[in-house]
Amino acid sequence: MSMILPVFLVFTILTLLLFVINSMDMKKHYISFRGAVGSLLYRIIYLALLYLGIKFFGSSIFDGVILAILGFISFELIGIILRGMGFWKY
Repeated sequence: MSMILPVFLVFTILTLLLFVINSMDMKKHYISFRGAVGSLLYRIIYLALLYLGIKFFGSSIFDGVILAILGFISFELIGIILRGMGFWKY
């Protein structure tokens, strides 16, 4: 388990960067820089919460709706953090 999180983080960051670079052409689907930052931070926060959940509760964290709750908490945390910093205006 110790190598899964760093490998997944690197993969997620590289995938997102490649998507942003590829989508700079306005004819294709375009993702804004702010959206890319929010998406990346969401993945990082979600993975950190998942990692902490696995450390504290073991594999039982995958039962039930706990993953959805972690996703909701991550989403709200990103909104609070980025609005608090003034990065997102809405």
